[in-house]
Amino acid sequence: MNAPGTGVTLYSVTDDYLIALRDLAAREDLPAEVVTDTLDSLKGDLEVKATSVAAFVRNVEDEAALLGARAKELQARSKRAQTVADGLKAYLATQLMRAGVKEAKHGDMRVLLVKNPPAVNITDILSLPAEFMRVPEPPPPPQAEPDKKALSEALKAGLEIPGAQLIQSYRVRID
Repeated sequence: MNAPGTGVTLYSVTDDYLIALRDLAAREDLPAEVVTDTLDSLKGDLEVKATSVAAFVRNVEDEAALLGARAKELQARSKRAQTVADGLKAYLATQLMRAGVKEAKHGDMRVLLVKNPPAVNITDILSLPAEFMRVPEPPPPPQAEPDKKALSEALKAGLEIPGAQLIQSYRVRID
């Protein structure tokens, strides 16, 4: 991530800091004040770059939240529009059937009243013969899965458990 107008990246600033830290630790001839001042200066550059990246992260997270909210809005609008269109199509079909008109044309628009495939209407499900009933397959039994909470507590208590270990990772929190 480059800061505007510079070619310096957080990665290169971190490299510079680590190199300086290694080199300064190897030199015993430098006064402690020089070592501290040098590291403070490089740490300041690192902090500036890190906070610039964090600011960019916040902007991207804000944009993601806005886009997510907008997507929900658009999905709701799409659903409402489709409901209106479906209602108008049903209204149009009803009125054409009432008038006994199977086709309406005007300009380059053509409306046809067409039959849907026949649909089965169940009037009494209990009266249906057994051969016309289907029984869905039962869902498979749930699979066993590790109890990570119990594993975590046991591992923290010092137990050695084959196939499991505690790992420590890090994340960034931007305040």
